Amino acid sequence: MATLNVKAVEAKLLQLGGNLAAAGRHFGVKRQSMWEFVQRRPKLRQVVLDIREARVDEAESALDAAVQRGEGWAISLTLKTIGKGRGYIERTQIDVGEIDALIDGELRKLAALQARPNGEANHADEHV
Repeated sequence: MATLNVKAVEAKLLQLGGNLAAAGRHFGVKRQSMWEFVQRRPKLRQVVLDIREARVDEAESALDAAVQRGEGWAISLTLKTIGKGRGYIERTQIDVGEIDALIDGELRKLAALQARPNGEANHADEHV
Protein backbone atom coordinates (compact mmCIF):
# COMPACT_ATOMS: atom_id res chain seq x y z
CA MET A 1 0.00 0.00 0.00
CA ALA A 2 1.19 3.50 -0.73
CA THR A 3 2.09 5.59 2.28
CA LEU A 4 -1.01 7.44 3.36
CA ASN A 5 -1.30 10.05 6.04
CA VAL A 6 -4.45 10.91 7.92
CA LYS A 7 -4.41 14.66 7.26
CA ALA A 8 -3.93 14.26 3.50
CA VAL A 9 -6.62 11.58 3.26
CA GLU A 10 -9.02 13.68 5.34
CA ALA A 11 -8.50 16.71 3.10
CA LYS A 12 -8.99 14.63 -0.05
CA LEU A 13 -12.14 12.95 1.31
CA LEU A 14 -13.60 16.35 2.18
CA GLN A 15 -12.73 17.64 -1.29
CA LEU A 16 -14.24 14.58 -3.01
CA GLY A 17 -17.40 14.34 -0.92
CA GLY A 18 -16.30 11.14 0.81
CA ASN A 19 -15.76 9.22 -2.43
CA LEU A 20 -13.36 6.48 -1.34
CA ALA A 21 -12.70 5.20 -4.87
CA ALA A 22 -11.73 8.67 -6.11
CA ALA A 23 -9.55 9.26 -3.04
CA GLY A 24 -7.89 5.89 -3.59
CA ARG A 25 -7.18 6.74 -7.23
CA HIS A 26 -5.66 10.05 -6.15
CA PHE A 27 -3.28 8.27 -3.78
CA GLY A 28 -2.62 5.36 -6.15
CA VAL A 29 -4.37 2.70 -4.08
CA LYS A 30 -7.46 0.58 -4.61
CA ARG A 31 -10.79 1.55 -3.12
CA GLN A 32 -10.63 -1.44 -0.76
CA SER A 33 -7.23 -0.29 0.57
CA MET A 34 -8.58 3.21 1.11
CA TRP A 35 -11.65 1.80 2.88
CA GLU A 36 -9.43 -0.31 5.18
CA PHE A 37 -7.21 2.71 5.92
CA VAL A 38 -10.27 4.78 6.84
CA GLN A 39 -11.86 2.01 8.91
CA ARG A 40 -8.76 1.67 11.10
CA ARG A 41 -8.84 5.36 11.98
CA PRO A 42 -11.80 6.64 14.03
CA LYS A 43 -11.20 10.24 12.94
CA LEU A 44 -11.45 9.31 9.24
CA ARG A 45 -14.48 7.09 9.86
CA GLN A 46 -16.17 10.09 11.48
CA VAL A 47 -15.21 12.35 8.57
CA VAL A 48 -16.84 9.96 6.08
CA LEU A 49 -19.91 9.60 8.31
CA ASP A 50 -20.25 13.39 8.65
CA ILE A 51 -19.97 13.85 4.87
CA ARG A 52 -22.68 11.26 4.28
CA GLU A 53 -24.96 12.74 6.95
CA ALA A 54 -24.55 16.17 5.35
CA ARG A 55 -25.50 14.65 1.98
CA VAL A 56 -28.67 13.16 3.50
CA ASP A 57 -29.49 16.55 5.00
CA GLU A 58 -29.11 18.15 1.55
CA ALA A 59 -31.29 15.47 -0.02
CA GLU A 60 -33.99 16.01 2.61
CA SER A 61 -33.90 19.74 1.95
CA ALA A 62 -34.21 19.16 -1.80
CA LEU A 63 -37.10 16.73 -1.20
CA ASP A 64 -38.83 19.28 1.03
CA ALA A 65 -38.43 21.95 -1.65
CA ALA A 66 -39.93 19.59 -4.25
CA VAL A 67 -42.88 18.89 -1.94
CA GLN A 68 -43.39 22.65 -1.49
CA ARG A 69 -43.43 23.04 -5.29
CA GLY A 70 -46.16 20.38 -5.43
CA GLU A 71 -44.13 17.79 -7.34
CA GLY A 72 -46.10 14.54 -7.24
CA TRP A 73 -43.11 12.20 -6.99
CA ALA A 74 -41.86 14.09 -3.94
CA ILE A 75 -45.25 14.14 -2.27
CA SER A 76 -45.66 10.41 -2.90
CA LEU A 77 -42.20 9.57 -1.55
CA THR A 78 -42.73 11.70 1.54
CA LEU A 79 -46.08 10.09 2.31
CA LYS A 80 -44.72 6.56 1.74
CA THR A 81 -41.79 7.17 4.10
CA ILE A 82 -42.41 9.87 6.66
CA GLY A 83 -46.21 9.49 6.39
CA LYS A 84 -46.24 5.73 7.08
CA GLY A 85 -47.37 6.33 10.64
CA ARG A 86 -50.50 8.02 9.31
CA GLY A 87 -51.38 5.09 7.08
CA TYR A 88 -49.78 6.25 3.85
CA ILE A 89 -48.25 2.96 2.79
CA GLU A 90 -48.20 1.06 -0.45
CA ARG A 91 -50.20 -2.13 -0.38
CA THR A 92 -50.59 -4.86 -2.90
CA GLN A 93 -54.07 -6.30 -2.92
CA ILE A 94 -54.59 -9.76 -4.33
CA ASP A 95 -58.06 -11.10 -5.10
CA VAL A 96 -58.03 -14.61 -3.70
CA GLY A 97 -61.71 -15.36 -4.29
CA GLU A 98 -61.00 -17.92 -7.01
CA ILE A 99 -58.21 -19.51 -5.01
CA ASP A 100 -60.50 -19.81 -1.99
CA ALA A 101 -63.11 -21.61 -4.10
CA LEU A 102 -60.50 -24.05 -5.44
CA ILE A 103 -59.17 -24.75 -1.95
CA ASP A 104 -62.70 -25.29 -0.62
CA GLY A 105 -63.37 -27.77 -3.43
CA GLU A 106 -60.18 -29.70 -2.71
CA LEU A 107 -60.95 -29.76 1.02
CA ARG A 108 -64.43 -31.18 0.29
CA LYS A 109 -62.83 -33.92 -1.85
CA LEU A 110 -60.41 -34.78 0.96
CA ALA A 111 -63.22 -34.85 3.51
CA ALA A 112 -65.21 -37.19 1.26
CA LEU A 113 -62.19 -39.51 0.92
CA GLN A 114 -61.70 -39.59 4.67
CA ALA A 115 -65.36 -40.41 5.18
CA ARG A 116 -65.09 -43.63 3.10
CA PRO A 117 -64.41 -46.89 4.93
CA ASN A 118 -60.65 -47.37 5.48
CA GLY A 119 -60.02 -44.07 3.67
CA GLU A 120 -59.95 -45.91 0.33
CA ALA A 121 -60.43 -43.81 -2.73
CA ASN A 122 -62.71 -44.78 -5.55
CA HIS A 123 -60.25 -44.47 -8.44
CA ALA A 124 -63.09 -44.08 -10.91
CA ASP A 125 -63.95 -40.73 -9.25
CA GLU A 126 -60.42 -39.33 -9.45
CA HIS A 127 -59.42 -36.96 -12.22
CA VAL A 128 -55.78 -36.92 -13.30
